[in-house]
Amino acid sequence: MKTRILLLLNAGLVACAGSAPAPSTPGASVKTASGFPTQSALADLASIPLPPATQQSGQVAVDEWTLSEGPYPEQYALYKASAVEPWEHALENAVSGKEDVLATANMQCVAREMGLFFLDHQAHPPPALTNTFLGRCKSQAVNAIGSAQWFHGLGEDVRPEVLFERVKAQLRETFVEHGRPHHSIAVWFGRKADKAVFYVAFGQRRSFIESIRAEEGATAFIVRGRLMVSSERTGALVNRGQYDVARCEPLGAQRLPDFEFRCELDPNDAEAWFELSSVAPGRMLGETVLRALLSKAEAFDRRYVAKRYGQAGPLARGQDPAAQLIAAINGVRADAGRSPMSLEATQSKVADRVAPHFFASATGRADPMIMETVVAGLRAGWDVGGGSIRSSSFVSILSRADVSMVVGEAVQIPMGRQVLLDPEAAGLALGTFWPGDERSLGLLATSYAFFGEEAPHELVASALERLQKSRRAAGLADPSVRRLPIEALEAEAVGRLEAGEGPREVSEWLLRRTTQSLKRATRSWTLEAQDLSELSFPKELLSAAEPEVGLVVVPYRPPSEPWGRYSVILILAGAGEHL
Repeated sequence: MKTRILLLLNAGLVACAGSAPAPSTPGASVKTASGFPTQSALADLASIPLPPATQQSGQVAVDEWTLSEGPYPEQYALYKASAVEPWEHALENAVSGKEDVLATANMQCVAREMGLFFLDHQAHPPPALTNTFLGRCKSQAVNAIGSAQWFHGLGEDVRPEVLFERVKAQLRETFVEHGRPHHSIAVWFGRKADKAVFYVAFGQRRSFIESIRAEEGATAFIVRGRLMVSSERTGALVNRGQYDVARCEPLGAQRLPDFEFRCELDPNDAEAWFELSSVAPGRMLGETVLRALLSKAEAFDRRYVAKRYGQAGPLARGQDPAAQLIAAINGVRADAGRSPMSLEATQSKVADRVAPHFFASATGRADPMIMETVVAGLRAGWDVGGGSIRSSSFVSILSRADVSMVVGEAVQIPMGRQVLLDPEAAGLALGTFWPGDERSLGLLATSYAFFGEEAPHELVASALERLQKSRRAAGLADPSVRRLPIEALEAEAVGRLEAGEGPREVSEWLLRRTTQSLKRATRSWTLEAQDLSELSFPKELLSAAEPEVGLVVVPYRPPSEPWGRYSVILILAGAGEHL
């Protein structure tokens, strides 16, 4: 008899812009005004000794696998598992009375599929295949972790009940230890030739799906439910076609913890992965709280084929995996019609140094807030040399150490596409981690989009479009805006900002000169935004009839901050108020 336990990392951890890390975060007690860790934070973190590594039993990657004939649940619902066998009754008794610990038929389906894989390979399935099991079994758990009590060299006459008696104590210990609040758990027994296994699968539920409904024609799905974690904001993505990803549209005013999203699928897709991420109050790092497979048809192909992109090739410790990976990623981007990204070599070295700390935190061996520091620090991009950063995205992957499989597993999930295939991203930092098994690789990938070469008049046009859209949303029948005749002053203001003068000083100068030139009462505002499409305006501009405005928009990087932003100076002339 042998015992194997494996902890599987989530395939994707999502980073979202937001507030600063908590002060207790190692290396992040000093922050910039925008909430990012300072430039020294990751260096400080990398110098902290790592906790002892835990022995993780093997998982084995496969190119193909055929799922069983089922049965499979019909909906994303929490179906209660029926206890028939002694080990199933033992599980039921162990979790009885525990807070929100459910022995579900969905997780029993997952345990069966993982157990069948274990019988063939005496190892656990890789994360991408485990995610497939979760999707096909319509499990609401966001991950699945496996524990196996297995036997080999058995005679044909050995009954399952006899084997259960041998491992009953160990199974009960597993049931009790992993039957935690908001978890689903199940046990399955299977036998093949002289081998047998009791396989326990368990996973955390971070949300509850109330319904997944296809609209007429099944080109869009409505995903509705309730979060089971504290959340400040949420976002949802869905895969579209071979390379694209789209944001799902929130329906109505989102009153957390309730959520409802409409996701538009590609007309040619039979199914697509959906991901919901959530950012807790006071945190910068968002996490995947729900992953679901949106399917247009009930029947599905039981054959799993590992996603590979580019030419297969082993990644080995001591070589340069980042160079191999960026070449493969840019090959996929070329196929998808995207421009290539440049490898941010200095930032990648930083990512290499902190990757072991990230995965120690992700597996529970270190303070969970270390993940927050690592992600926020990498997204800050202090050592990025490609330009002034406008935005960045992060994803982590644990995969087989093969270049085509690492890229394939990343592109399989929506957030992986958001990071690696973002059309606007131009820079990429890659950090790698070898978890002790040369066959596996942990990857931290952070992509960066930079402020472009837009002409000032193009930026002004975008800001005016946003202003008119905001005025229309405020209920104005005529949202139009008139421009003040101060083009020369606006051009001089742009020059002052580009020369390094502060936005508030330039705003005061422009206000003074506009008042003198027009001999009219004027007001000014200095606004900032990472994205002009998200610019917020003062109420005076949203309620005035046909306001006359002056407008200056320039990319600007504040001192001691890692990112740039748009600095917007608005001048509003009073209606008929001549001096």
